[in-house]
Amino acid sequence: MAPNKDTTTCLACSKKFGKSDSSVQCSVCGLWIHKTCANISDEGFKFLEEQVKNTGMAFWACRACTAYANGMNHRLKDIEAKIDKVKESCGRNEEGLKDIQEEVAKLTRTVESQGRKVEEAAAAGNNNDSVFEEMREREMKKANVVMHGMREAPDDMAGRDRWDWDMKSCENLFMALDIGLTAASVKFCRRLGERSEHARPMVVGMHDERDKGKLLKCDTRKTRFSDIDIGPDLTKRQRQEEGDMRAEAARRNREISADDRAKNLAWTVVGPRGERRLVKKIIDIELEMRGAAQRRRTGGRVAMGRPPPAPQPGGNPTMMETPEGEPTVQGDLEVEMEEEPAVLDRTRGGRTNRLPSTKRKEREGEEAVLPPAKH
Repeated sequence: MAPNKDTTTCLACSKKFGKSDSSVQCSVCGLWIHKTCANISDEGFKFLEEQVKNTGMAFWACRACTAYANGMNHRLKDIEAKIDKVKESCGRNEEGLKDIQEEVAKLTRTVESQGRKVEEAAAAGNNNDSVFEEMREREMKKANVVMHGMREAPDDMAGRDRWDWDMKSCENLFMALDIGLTAASVKFCRRLGERSEHARPMVVGMHDERDKGKLLKCDTRKTRFSDIDIGPDLTKRQRQEEGDMRAEAARRNREISADDRAKNLAWTVVGPRGERRLVKKIIDIELEMRGAAQRRRTGGRVAMGRPPPAPQPGGNPTMMETPEGEPTVQGDLEVEMEEEPAVLDRTRGGRTNRLPSTKRKEREGEEAVLPPAKH
């Protein structure tokens, strides 16, 4: 394609093109220029002509367009570099956004968990087993002990005489234990549950919490009151927690590893009643499993009450036979007893907290404690 000879002028010299002038058109700006003005060699011009002949087009750019294109290329490279930086920044922002989303999810779960706890606390606050009620009950019982197996006054006694009998029984027990306590150390005593043929547990409140500690540390097996069991006055929730701990220990022992079993390691509940905890230690796991099985059979509770033996002349009104592992409910009260491994290990000849039958018979003939005189 040739330029219009009458109207088109050269881009470089601004002269019109003659009939014999060789010229080339800029592919960018579309202006024409003499071959000589563009400094195009004969070989170069011939190459462009062949391109036009073969393809119908040829690419050539004038100096101004070439300079502009170079500038544009630099700008494009800068833009691409900036785009790459933006992409990199966006990538980091996406990672940061993911971290933020994870943190938000954690916070959401925490808020939901706290919300459930608040709802549970609110629900607990609306029933009789609320936290505050439990704290108040524990505070009321902190200086109390429960005595199981303490013989009750005869049926012909009533009112003040029955109370005197129980106070005298406490005094006789304190004297046998030799721990410096007297009847004046007792704030109150009362029987639990409805009166029946079995001796009811007796709650004894002490003036001083330290006196309660002295009683709980005593071993009645070393005295003639070996059938008397002394424990803390626990709330229903405390008894439930200890039962749950024993159940959890039994569950873990059923799933204990062979390595732990080879080392005689087992889960067990240790500590005094009311302060027990679940620990793993070296123990006879078969004995622990038998104890757990017995607790499941008896519901975790045994009663300190057979019908008391017939009174002997000069007999001890505070002593009675105590069966182990025999579940009994006295009125609305369920009495929970501690099961010692020594009691459960009878088949292995283990020590029990019961005196041999011969010694028990000899002791029954002793004149140990006289019932309190009637007023």
